[in-house]
Amino acid sequence: MTRRYAAILSTCLFGLTANAAAQPAPPAEAAAPPVQIRFDGYCDGLEIRVTGNYVAALPIGSKGCDVPRGVAVGTIVRPRSGSGQMLVLGQNLNDENNFVAMFLISYPLTKGGTATLIATNSGKTVQNGGSSTYSLGRPRSTRESTKPSKSFLSQFEQAE
Repeated sequence: MTRRYAAILSTCLFGLTANAAAQPAPPAEAAAPPVQIRFDGYCDGLEIRVTGNYVAALPIGSKGCDVPRGVAVGTIVRPRSGSGQMLVLGQNLNDENNFVAMFLISYPLTKGGTATLIATNSGKTVQNGGSSTYSLGRPRSTRESTKPSKSFLSQFEQAE
């Protein structure tokens, strides 16, 4: 490489580096306000926070509801078949049987929709925890509703 080309290359690289250093970092995406959903027919739900394509959720329940501890994390996906989008969240259920669950929740969270729960505690077989519809809002206590006090999130009590 001649000195002329080396000088041009050096000037270009220095200019690009200086320009990049002078640019402010892109702003972090602000999280949308949390949305609470309740699983219809159950005593629990999720408080969901969406930040860009990333999602975090905390289990919530009415008084006396056996809700697993732990945070669920995931992303927004567009299924190949059908229309719309879906939240896909994974959570360690922190129970004695070592279950890891995945939630598939219809999105956007505007009026309500469907939720499916699958789980495994072996990594070899997957159990279908069933499906439910969901509504917006906190889970109802058994006093407010005639619905059962069973937890949608705590269905995996049998060891594989």
